[in-house]
Amino acid sequence: PGTVLEDALLEARSNSYLAALAASGEDAAAANFGLAICDVSTGEFLVTELSGPDARRSLTEELERLAPRELVLPASLAETWGDWLTTGKPWLMASHATMGP
Repeated sequence: PGTVLEDALLEARSNSYLAALAASGEDAAAANFGLAICDVSTGEFLVTELSGPDARRSLTEELERLAPRELVLPASLAETWGDWLTTGKPWLMASHATMGP
């Protein structure tokens, strides 16, 4: 899979969001989240931080509301949270290895 960027292949009347997720730790119940969203069809860019006891629920609601076509996150989180982030979801999940200093 890959991110579709070609105008002719994008749906003209709907957003084509690409989402990237970062977390403060691997325990989803206690983590704070950083979420960046880019609409590849318009260039719109959104970023937010979700924290506190309802952060996981808020993240899930935000992802479901925006319905990105692809969600990118570190490989360690994809392994730990894969089912929570993919089961019954409309987006593809792509993980990447984090780079060291």
